[in-house]
Amino acid sequence: PRVRHRPSCQAGMPRRGAKGETAVQVSAASFFANNQAIAGFDNPGKALFTSIRELVENSLDACEAVAQLPDIRITVEELSDADFGKIRGIGPAATPAATAG
Repeated sequence: PRVRHRPSCQAGMPRRGAKGETAVQVSAASFFANNQAIAGFDNPGKALFTSIRELVENSLDACEAVAQLPDIRITVEELSDADFGKIRGIGPAATPAATAG
């Protein structure tokens, strides 16, 4: 029988499907980590677009939930590896003095 993966909150729980197939339930995070193309993270350009789209959609949903008009501004900058490491708090530039301001 084939094994299919299906996102679920009950990770690791096997289920029987039609025709004797066994499906293993995995968390949504695990599913998308293993299937990055489905989530839109299979290349850097698409990952950037997908991330921005998700942030904007979430912002619009939040504004709608509180009946407030949105004011969304987006700035995209290319960072060097050192600057990116500083922001993430890793690498030699990530000392407390360097990340303070």
